[in-house]
Amino acid sequence: MNYRRTLSFALSATLLLLSFPAFAAETPLQPVAICRPNNMVSALLFIADQKGFFTEEGLAPKFEIVTNGKLCQDLLIAGKVDYMCAAEGPFTYLAPSKPPVKILAMLGENPETALFARKDRGVTKFADLKGKRIGYLPGTVSYFFLGRVLKQTGLTRTDVKLTSMQPPTMPQALSGGAIDAFSMWEPWGAQAKALLGENLVHLEAPKTYQYESLLTAREEALSSSPLVPEKILRALIHAEEFIRDHNNEAFAILSKSIAFEETSFRRLWPQYKHHVRLESAPIQLMKDNFALLREDDENFKDTETPDFASHVASSYLKAIDPARVHDGF
Repeated sequence: MNYRRTLSFALSATLLLLSFPAFAAETPLQPVAICRPNNMVSALLFIADQKGFFTEEGLAPKFEIVTNGKLCQDLLIAGKVDYMCAAEGPFTYLAPSKPPVKILAMLGENPETALFARKDRGVTKFADLKGKRIGYLPGTVSYFFLGRVLKQTGLTRTDVKLTSMQPPTMPQALSGGAIDAFSMWEPWGAQAKALLGENLVHLEAPKTYQYESLLTAREEALSSSPLVPEKILRALIHAEEFIRDHNNEAFAILSKSIAFEETSFRRLWPQYKHHVRLESAPIQLMKDNFALLREDDENFKDTETPDFASHVASSYLKAIDPARVHDGF
């Protein structure tokens, strides 16, 4: 009798578990190491993380958060992370070494890189930069923006006094007078504004240069876990759709996550373009970057222009949405 009751109870419990999957053991989330700079280049990653889109795809991302994409790229090459998001600038420098990394998607254009200068040092336009001390971050879009505006203005690197600096030090260096200007993206310009007030000059040139955000991965990570890149891309596409459909909430999330001064951020907000895709325009942007690098840097003067397109891996995005892949990729 007891045996029958025990069997009946076991059968009932089994049926209950089958009827309510929430009681069953959940599939563990797959960890994935991703580096993201703490700025708008990582906007889709921030949204996907905050809204749980990675979790929905069965991923448990562990983020390394740094101040710029060059640091992310260093971590990727060292094998400390498997995926990263950064502007195309650092990869322009890296590509000649034929690194074992692939570009999985372009994530959007960013208009915020600019020159931030002291008005009391006589800087009110780009031409006034001649002879001035300018802070910049080598190996990043900080350099490529500065190089473009100097060339457009008729100035060369020898016409200015360049100072290599890390982004967090730039606003204070400008405020303290150690430099006359710096070339950088947000939120560092907003921080300089908070320190200098009306003495800050903000020189923009969005038609001259807007950097492209790239999602890249180590080839070893792609081969060892081939389903992960599609999951990451789906999460980022959900984030793109969320920004489109819930614009105000997305603004609030990113404003808080990136510690961006709200007035400056709100002014730039309509100019950001978030779109997961693969196309040739960013490849041409890197070619133009490299041409500038060969002109300005003796270390690259005799270096052949890399085949940037050979680093694009389109199969992952094609598997999700072929309409997002263009120009023969």
